[in-house]
Amino acid sequence: MIKQIYFLFFTVLTFNFAVKAQDNEQLKGYNWNEQPNYTQYNNDSEEIIGVKDKQIVDFEYDDVGRLVLYKLLHKAYILNSDEQIENYNKLYLPYTSSEEDLKVIQARVIKKNGDIIKLDKNKLLTAKDEESGREYKYYAFEGVDKGSVIEYFYIIKTSVECSGTKESPQKTFTNNNYSFDLYAPNNLIFKTKSYNALAPVILDTAVLDKNRWFLNIDKVDKLETEIISAYHANKQFLIYKLDKNKANNRYEISSYSKTAKNIYANLYTPLSKSILNKVKKMMSNTSYKKESTDLQKIRRIEDYIKANIYTVDYNTNELSDIQKILITKTASHTGIMKLFIAVFKILEVNAQVVLTSNRMNLKFDKDFEASNFLNEYLFYFPKEKTYMSPTSIVSRIGFPSSNFTNNYGLFIKEVNINNFKTAVAKIKFIKPLDYTKSYDNISAVVKLNENDIKKSLVNYVRKIGGYTAMNIQPLMNLYKEEDKKEIIDDYVKYLTDDMTVLKQEITYDDAKYFGIEPLTAKFDFHLDPFIESAGEQYILKIGKLIGPQSEMYQEKKRVLPIENNNTRSYHRLIKIELPSNYEIKNLDDININYQHKNSETQEMIMGFKSSYVLENNILTITVDEYYSLIEVPLELFESYRKIINSAADFNNVSLLVEKK
Repeated sequence: MIKQIYFLFFTVLTFNFAVKAQDNEQLKGYNWNEQPNYTQYNNDSEEIIGVKDKQIVDFEYDDVGRLVLYKLLHKAYILNSDEQIENYNKLYLPYTSSEEDLKVIQARVIKKNGDIIKLDKNKLLTAKDEESGREYKYYAFEGVDKGSVIEYFYIIKTSVECSGTKESPQKTFTNNNYSFDLYAPNNLIFKTKSYNALAPVILDTAVLDKNRWFLNIDKVDKLETEIISAYHANKQFLIYKLDKNKANNRYEISSYSKTAKNIYANLYTPLSKSILNKVKKMMSNTSYKKESTDLQKIRRIEDYIKANIYTVDYNTNELSDIQKILITKTASHTGIMKLFIAVFKILEVNAQVVLTSNRMNLKFDKDFEASNFLNEYLFYFPKEKTYMSPTSIVSRIGFPSSNFTNNYGLFIKEVNINNFKTAVAKIKFIKPLDYTKSYDNISAVVKLNENDIKKSLVNYVRKIGGYTAMNIQPLMNLYKEEDKKEIIDDYVKYLTDDMTVLKQEITYDDAKYFGIEPLTAKFDFHLDPFIESAGEQYILKIGKLIGPQSEMYQEKKRVLPIENNNTRSYHRLIKIELPSNYEIKNLDDININYQHKNSETQEMIMGFKSSYVLENNILTITVDEYYSLIEVPLELFESYRKIINSAADFNNVSLLVEKK
């Protein structure tokens, strides 16, 4: 949605003048080799191998001086497994509103014995996206078996995108014969940047009739996915954008200062008194006036909007019209932004629009201005120094979508210059929340019954808050009662399904408490799933009372740094009330301590520590686990892994309980 706003102004300001049309020489007559030979690339140990990856992006002017864009995509893959054959048995073409925009389409299967099955154009199928209503076209490849090559290319006329476009040659498999070509009229100057050790794009000085930038790579090594990583952000990729138009002396075309003014003009449209009154009427449904602070008032209204207005990830005029949104209860991202801005105007609250990226897919580059980095919305409240994610149903003010934090963003501030309102932009860092704000804490009291130790009572309290509760607490009031009960049962019985829960109490199970009070479960159960008889001894599986823990294995050498969604902490307090005639033999098994400190500040930044105190036959076990870093560099991976595994080690701790 943000790109649509950008292009609306971008196109009008940049290309509305007459220029001589140019022939599309780069793509005319393009064809593939009628007798291809890709056998040299085959490796039966690889499930899929890229053997052709060619892209040509060609900007040119049409007969009336409008800039148009032609794209050629030519790809070929060797498929060596049933799974990959299933994954690649359809070729989906880019959405286009007109048959005329699809200039050329060819597709074929090259079997292992050399036979070629060419797909006819009349086998091009059409399907419809139910949500957006758009139709899309696709080929279904036929006759593909192990060792076959599927190959296709198409040329399409598409909408002009030149404020920032990302292309990535790196895949989860080896990609051979990669080439990228960008052609543009001589008056248009593009800028490019390569990331993650990808070779730079080169300007071809030998071409005179057009500008050309290119990149050719014989082999792009595969990058496999790894757990807890920002895989897509770490792939090799390039971004290109239009920077200059020498024909009309426009420079820094993709600059954020221009973007900010365009975004501001689109979002901060003047509102009539009638529309403001309708927004006020909606606000009155929230009882926001009972609250004493701006933050509390905003929170009340945010709860109401997110519970009653459905936000979709596509745009139409109706979906961005406040008056229609209040009737249909459906809004685009642009529309929901406009609605919140109207609310802030009525409340007289200072809120800045922030544009950023999801760092798991693309980290905001503060040194290269391109629209790629402006695809997610936030609001920033300078007085409260906090953020809101307006388009996320599970987020609330103070807890913005975590993947937008620990990232840079473009902050757009409204200014008034001689009674003329406009916007200025500044790139700032979006700080993540402290690790203490997101937690999963437990408090358990085990009262050992010497008459029937397996029927000993456990009083258990579990509290989750912040991002840890984000996918449960904010949605609780939207579920049907039977679904809500199932979720609560899973939340209570996360220790084991074998528990006999005697009673339970759930509090703060509503979206209005998210980020304010933790979702809390208090429940009592019998100890029997966690204790076993061993002759005259009992084995108390005390480690299981902190809940299931994952163990982190690494068979191959780690390649990607750790990237967490958010920082977090865990605090567990377990008390065991022992009968006077019982004792525990192996208390030192409880002690596990692995923590890592910052080498410069000596501050602890992540760790796991469990310890105990025995006093008056009451054993108190304290377990703390914390991760204050979102990004853990590769050199600290082993420390991170050991901390994760320390929690798994404690999970296996069992105590030997016997009579004195």
